[in-house]
Formats: sequence, C-alpha cells, structure tokens
Amino acid sequence: MNNLRVDLIDTDTERRSSSPVNMKMAARLGGTIAGVLVVSFVAFIVIRAGIAQKEVDSLKQQWEGKDGLEAKQTNVKKLQATLRQNKEIKQEISSWTAVRLPWDAYLESFAANVPASIQITTFKVSGPVVSEGKDQARRYTLEIKGKVVADDPEKEVSALKNNLSAGGGLSEPVDKTDMGKFEFTDVRSGTFPITVTHKSRKYSL
Repeated sequence: MNNLRVDLIDTDTERRSSSPVNMKMAARLGGTIAGVLVVSFVAFIVIRAGIAQKEVDSLKQQWEGKDGLEAKQTNVKKLQATLRQNKEIKQEISSWTAVRLPWDAYLESFAANVPASIQITTFKVSGPVVSEGKDQARRYTLEIKGKVVADDPEKEVSALKNNLSAGGGLSEPVDKTDMGKFEFTDVRSGTFPITVTHKSRKYSL
C-alpha cells in the first residue's frame, strides 16, 4: 500500500515550533513590542530631558535673581558709601563755614575804626585751632602795626586801642586788646603795635 505524504510546511520560509504562535507572528509581535519600548524609552528620555531643562532654567533664574539681588545690594552699598561721603563733606563745609572769618565785613568794620591820623603798615590775621574742653575752635588774632601823626600821637593810638577793645563796631566779637610799646619818631609822630584777640569760633557738630 502506497502512502501519500503531503508536507504542509515550507521548509525555506517556515520552521516547526512547538508553540501555538507562529514564528512570523512572534517576530512581528516582538518587533512591535521592541519598537514600542524604544519609542517609550525615547519619550521617557525626552520627558526627563524636558524636566531637567526646566530645573536648569529654574536654577538659572534663581541664580540670575541672586546675582541681580547681589548687584542691587552692591549698588545700595555704593549709594550708602556715597551718602556717607556726602554727609562728611557737608559736615566739613558746615564746620568750615562756622569758623570762617567773614573777611569783607571784617575789613570794612576795621577800616571804619582807623582815623585819618593813623596809617596801618602791617595787618596780619591768624586763626589757629584751639581746644575748648571737648570742642575744637578757631581763635582769630589781629596783629597790626602803624604810624601816627597827631598833636598827641600816643593818645591817638590809645584811643584806637580802646575803641577796638570795646568792639569798635568790628564784625567779630573781641575778647581782649593789647597795645605794645609806643615809640616816638618825633613829638608829633610815632609807631605802635596792637594785638586784638577775638572770641573763638567753635566748629559745628
């Protein structure tokens, strides 16, 4: 008896498997799954990269904000330093103004005290800084020398000294006045020195 055998498996393209799933289907399924996994992995990486970028941007903004804050703080410190310097300069100007001798008024008031018989040959004003307790002040001193021609020259100079000692309309308050030795040139003339010490001017606080 002849037996007829038909091979339903194409040996070139198919292989026998004990699994109920065809190898081609398995291959297609595996490829699909692998593709899905790859796509999912790529998507995961992209999402992670996006999150990381957001974190970087956030940190960058924080750092930029920090830098901006530091810059603002630096500017504030600079402004504070400038303000302190300006206050110090203003204080120095105020102090200098408080102790400054008003020369125009002083010279004008002095000239009004000198009679025509007296010629001033030396006019010197000094203003050293002196301590008055805890305060600092300037004490101005006027030193003058001159010549006089008059019927009674010594009396004429004494009158000038007394007038200055009493204030004599000077713009600066007088503390004391001293007259040095009068020297006659002749009976109607002579030379003299007078020192006028003014009250001190305190530096403003």
